[in-house]
Amino acid sequence: MANSIDKKIEEIIKWNVERLGIEYPIIEWCSADKFRTLTTRIACSDDGKSIRLNERYKSVWNSNEYDLWLDFSHEIRHCWQMQAGDENFRHKLNLYKSSDELEIEDYNGQEMEIDAWAWAVFVMEKKLKVRPLLEELFGVWIALDIDKRKKEIEKKMSVK
Repeated sequence: MANSIDKKIEEIIKWNVERLGIEYPIIEWCSADKFRTLTTRIACSDDGKSIRLNERYKSVWNSNEYDLWLDFSHEIRHCWQMQAGDENFRHKLNLYKSSDELEIEDYNGQEMEIDAWAWAVFVMEKKLKVRPLLEELFGVWIALDIDKRKKEIEKKMSVK
């Protein structure tokens, strides 16, 4: 990884994997047509050992560090779910529907998505001292579920 955006991504991934205790994933930049939807920014592999980045969003990430931290922390949590998450998440993988199979609200309301967004919010609050406006992103009910899960993560992380 050579340029500044790649270095920033490397820093964010490293920060996350160290706290989650997982392997550093292989990173691959891809064109938008390699994703399930053209608007997918990042995708974690089924085994959690690699992530693909949509080249279309390079300029967005270059201009907004908060988007970088939120998007990558979310996706690295999916890597954790696949690599080291408890049996609960591996079981739920069989029930998981991808973003092209559900409406956006139903997709983001899935337990694995709630967990990944909760981790991303936890990271934003801990590392950057900001809280994303979840209600604007997801609506009130999903935002409440994310906040509830974030509190559970905070308790687990304070024990370590």
